[in-house]
Amino acid sequence: MSINQQKFDTNFYTKLNNLEQRFYQEEADKQDLEQLILSIGELVMFYDLKKDPIKQYFLEKMQFILSRPFTLLNLKEQYLITENKTPIGHRHQHNFSLPVLKLEKQAQVQSDLNNSFEKIKTLQEEYEMQQRDQAELIQHDIDNQMSVLKKKIIVRKQNRNNHNHVYHHSNFISNSKLSDTKTSDEEQTKMI
Repeated sequence: MSINQQKFDTNFYTKLNNLEQRFYQEEADKQDLEQLILSIGELVMFYDLKKDPIKQYFLEKMQFILSRPFTLLNLKEQYLITENKTPIGHRHQHNFSLPVLKLEKQAQVQSDLNNSFEKIKTLQEEYEMQQRDQAELIQHDIDNQMSVLKKKIIVRKQNRNNHNHVYHHSNFISNSKLSDTKTSDEEQTKMI
């Protein structure tokens, strides 16, 4: 068993299922959403490497999650909540250090949010790129099949024309032989 296959054990799928349930019940927080998206992304990459068509299922699932207003609203809301919170341990420090701590916390939250959006954007871009590649492959396959079909039709028409030509030619030969035979019979009858 490879390392990736060991990672995708029942424990992994149980966690993924729980995260999905929390998402569908709209109880998922920012961390849950990030973990859900990243887990599905890992499955997409794993099945893509194996050329397994189940990859499409996970891509569609990821697109669905990313397209829900709840997802973006939750990420934005979580950012605003975290921005306004002050750490409990720091409340008893001197008042002059609170603005510095608040700025540091805001910077950290902003950085986390930017990283999350970058991860989501990267996953969306990868998904769109794979969709385009898939559409191109399908179109290429259709074009190839149409080309083969047209060639078969042309060959059949040529074979049919050749067959008809041979048939007409053989009829012509047999008719001319028949005509020659009639003429020969008539000449013999006249001689007598």
